[in-house]
Amino acid sequence: MADRAVDPLTFGRYRVLGLLGRGGMGEVYRAHDSETDRVVALKVLPVRLSANEEYVARFKRECRTAARLNEAHVVPIHQFGEIEGRLYLDMRLVDGTDLAAWLRVHGPMQPAVAVAVVGQVAQALDAAHELGLVHRDVTPSNVLLAGVFGPTLDPATVFVYLFDFGIARPRSGAVGPEAAVLTRAGVVPGSPRYVAPERFAGVEGDPRADVYSLACVLHETLTGRPPFTGELPALMGAHLHKPPPRPSAVRAGVPAGFDDVVARGMAKEPGQRYPSAGELAAAARAVLGVSAEQSRVPATVASGVPPTAPTIVKPRRQAPLSDPARPEPGSHEPGPPDSEGVTMRFGPGTGTGATTGPAAVGWTPPRPPRRRWLRTVLSAGVTGLVVAAVLLYLWQNAPGGALRVEAVTVAPASPPGQACNTTVDVVGTLRTNGEAGVITYQWLRSDGETTDQLTQTVGRDASSANVHLLWRLSGSGHYRATATLQVTGPNQIQSEGTFDYDCH
Repeated sequence: MADRAVDPLTFGRYRVLGLLGRGGMGEVYRAHDSETDRVVALKVLPVRLSANEEYVARFKRECRTAARLNEAHVVPIHQFGEIEGRLYLDMRLVDGTDLAAWLRVHGPMQPAVAVAVVGQVAQALDAAHELGLVHRDVTPSNVLLAGVFGPTLDPATVFVYLFDFGIARPRSGAVGPEAAVLTRAGVVPGSPRYVAPERFAGVEGDPRADVYSLACVLHETLTGRPPFTGELPALMGAHLHKPPPRPSAVRAGVPAGFDDVVARGMAKEPGQRYPSAGELAAAARAVLGVSAEQSRVPATVASGVPPTAPTIVKPRRQAPLSDPARPEPGSHEPGPPDSEGVTMRFGPGTGTGATTGPAAVGWTPPRPPRRRWLRTVLSAGVTGLVVAAVLLYLWQNAPGGALRVEAVTVAPASPPGQACNTTVDVVGTLRTNGEAGVITYQWLRSDGETTDQLTQTVGRDASSANVHLLWRLSGSGHYRATATLQVTGPNQIQSEGTFDYDCH
């Protein structure tokens, strides 16, 4: 049955003014609400989906989810219901540009702007997570830059919204009608470029999955490109196996401190990521030395109401990355402003504040000689403890250490059976001796194809780790496929698994 477009003039109480966009969960129109006399964004479920209970339930859940979120960076819900047999959602109309479109036209953002944008998305996510909700589709397309129609962005005034909670779902333990599981078997909701690795394995997403996606968005705002690209099998393999790319290596001039932020946010294991979106945003701000207060933008900016002067705390402007006057690493840069807004400088020839009395001319009162021996003994003891602590840390965290892979097993997560042109997820389980380190491995396939050398980081006391091979099988007939997992470090060991492919 073909979709029937919304009446070009009216839809119940709404007068349709134009189409804003179309997506998998419906069409969004610019419309005038005759009852409230305001222009709104009207989202309407496609008619072909109205009879589908799964889609209807998902649409209603989006309404309930967004309506419960009382956060400045979430698009507010006005009304939702059913008109002429079609479900609809009435939202605040926010003029602006979505982040994906802005990046396509203008390229990567300046780090200060990227940090401001990601920080506001993090506020929306943390508010959702506190309600027990996971967004599961944090992408640049779902981030709206309010009032932005050109290339100029100011980190002190840019205001963003996170929207489209259409595939948001409750966290484990949630109760009520939103707790129903709506995901079809084998379907991973979300955009593959930003999906956390565990989602491909069918693990229910929790807030740390949103943290992973937000780290992907941070990488894209800094570099102009997502961390991984390609078709679905390539994307799945990259998210599961490849280390996160370093933004500073992708785009010259990006501060290297962002490499660690993105790497932790995109850690393969959820437990190794930032516990919350806000903590990822705080780490990104720390790279630039910007505080949370400096990056906070009042909600009145987005609504067109000019804030009073004390409302906005504008961060110090960073020198352009290509500016030759920018201090080199290790030079003396301004410290944080004090409580009266005076920038304190530290280093040769600079003072840290007014001084009076003998200290102003460098005079220091003499200490009693009889206590010098005590200071010497205490100093030596402290130095010895510091050295011992450093040696203990280095010993405990030596790369590779005593890690050893004791056994390897290989088997498909689910054999293809009688299936044609299918992708098989081959799982390799590495049994270790519980030490921390890095495992280097390679997949060999019976069709002659091999992967590059890959790595898997394991933590201390982790007795096993799983690695994956996504193998696209095509053709017809019956044959046996064999996948070999070859570990090359820290020791050599290998194993193989076989399965039958049958296509008629």
